[in-house]
Amino acid sequence: MRLIKYNLFVVLLILAIAPQRVVALQVISPAEGESMFVNISQTELNLIQFPFGGIRAYTSSPKVDIKVQSHQVLVTMTDPQVSKPQEVFFSTPHGTYLLMLVPKGIPAETIVMKISKEKFEEAEEWEKESDYVTRLKELIKALYAGIPPSGYSMSAEKEDVSMWEGVEQTVTMTMVGAGLAGEVQDLTNHGALAVNIEESEFYKEGVLAVALSSHEINPGSKGQAFIVRRNSGSSR
Repeated sequence: MRLIKYNLFVVLLILAIAPQRVVALQVISPAEGESMFVNISQTELNLIQFPFGGIRAYTSSPKVDIKVQSHQVLVTMTDPQVSKPQEVFFSTPHGTYLLMLVPKGIPAETIVMKISKEKFEEAEEWEKESDYVTRLKELIKALYAGIPPSGYSMSAEKEDVSMWEGVEQTVTMTMVGAGLAGEVQDLTNHGALAVNIEESEFYKEGVLAVALSSHEINPGSKGQAFIVRRNSGSSR
């Protein structure tokens, strides 16, 4: 009996002094249009986990290294001395979220993003209500009116996507649903001559429908393009 107790004591002692990698777990519920501060490890690999795939991550900070793998995002700090919050945007099929990652002298963090799929399911139902062609037409009408269909998320974040010399081409609105995503582009002619534009010039992989406010844009004038794409996790 004494030998058994002694061996058990040795095992417990070894477990107590052996180095162990500790991973902390955070569950957060981010909201679109709001920034959320989240602690991460300064020195170890951190994991941000989404309930779905199609994730894209963006940051302007050279201090953060980000790798996206399906529904998981791996985050490490390139400079372990940094303690200031690092801004990271996440574009998903169900919305865009902003996290302020705060580097701390803590173990690796696993951050679980708790995002409701209710709106996604509403968008999916809206897309099934009518035939394929009608869906595309209705989404273009929604883009023109500036009113998103049921379950669709809408963003007014601007992006320069200019393709032609003398024509400023800016995305001014996006609407993202389940299988479809739409965007409005403002086209401003800064040249000295009128510009003729055709719908075919906007077609590339993923684009399903295009409507133009006008095929001719006079110097100093503005037109609009309404574009529907296949949603593969981002509107672009």
